[in-house]
Amino acid sequence: MVGEAVLIACHVLNRVPTKNSEVTPYEGWKGRKPSLHYLRMWGCLAMVSVPINKKRKLGLKTVDCIFLGYAHHSTTYKFLVIKSEAPDVLIDTLLESRDVTFFENIFPMNVPYSLLSSSNEFIPEPTPSIEPIIDPLGIEEDNNVVAPRRSKRQRVEKFFGDDFIVYLKADTPTTIAEAYASPDADYWKDTVRSEMDSITANGTWEVVDKPAGCRPIGYKWVFKKKLRPDGTIEKYKARLVAKGFTQKEDEDFFDTYSPVARLTTI
Repeated sequence: MVGEAVLIACHVLNRVPTKNSEVTPYEGWKGRKPSLHYLRMWGCLAMVSVPINKKRKLGLKTVDCIFLGYAHHSTTYKFLVIKSEAPDVLIDTLLESRDVTFFENIFPMNVPYSLLSSSNEFIPEPTPSIEPIIDPLGIEEDNNVVAPRRSKRQRVEKFFGDDFIVYLKADTPTTIAEAYASPDADYWKDTVRSEMDSITANGTWEVVDKPAGCRPIGYKWVFKKKLRPDGTIEKYKARLVAKGFTQKEDEDFFDTYSPVARLTTI
């Protein structure tokens, strides 16, 4: 808890002006003003939706948690479970989610939480919750992990016969220079030209001037030979792919969205 408190204190201090400057440390480092709409009161009560992979049809949909901080590699919040009637979500485990309702006027660590929970007359006023934009993720830290069930069937080594031979196509090029220098250069040139024509016809991208300070993303040609069952070449394929793995969070992209639908929404 102390470590999480220090982390969230640093997170907030980096987003407020200092005594010597009205520019926040975040703005000085990133070059843009930070967004503060997502900040919440540390240690407050939160009703967190049970992760989809742990929900049950007739079970409870939320668990009671304490707000701990902000996730490092996503836009979710971090919580400590303090009360749970869901069988798959244990107490004193951690959750990361944005599907949550905050009660910023209730602090379970300061007030005996059992008294608040047992009072029928007490109805807390929730703060406006943020609409979920990604699937809630559940992270459990439990030492009493049940070992996976092992199959008791006897393992038998497979034998395909003495005349069974595996053929590996090791001559597939890895770069466009290798493709154009290979004996099958004419086939590779045709499939590269077909890929570029398809990209142009579909309007996959639009050629514009590079904005100042932006770093372009690289690309790579991926070549593959599709084989028939008898091992002969059926088709040459080439795909132009972007190196999206070179992008960095908060530099090349900010919020990520996943086109998913929950069963309750349907």
